[in-house]
Amino acid sequence: MSEEEKRKEEEGEEAEEESFEKIINLETTEEETSWSAEEVEVPRISFSINSLETMISVEELLLKALNNPETADEVVRSIRRLRENFSLRQKKAEQKPKTRKLQKKRASESRSKK
Repeated sequence: MSEEEKRKEEEGEEAEEESFEKIINLETTEEETSWSAEEVEVPRISFSINSLETMISVEELLLKALNNPETADEVVRSIRRLRENFSLRQKKAEQKPKTRKLQKKRASESRSKK
């Protein structure tokens, strides 16, 4: 190989190394700017959900919205607990209360006469 070809090859390797360094710098920059669970304060919100479909959609949205897997798992567990409690309450509400109908007693005299 001629000296010119060697020089071009070295320049190509240097350019490749520089591009890798840029990519690595971008990745570390992204890591530095990402938020951790300690840095983010989430206000507590109490709410009432009247339908199971709504609760399921809330669960799906939270899964998509949360990037931190530890926090996401905790939130999903809480929502699932709420959903289970909600479905149990719905089942209890759907059951009709059992009432006994009082039957009128017929006079035993009328039966004995027959």
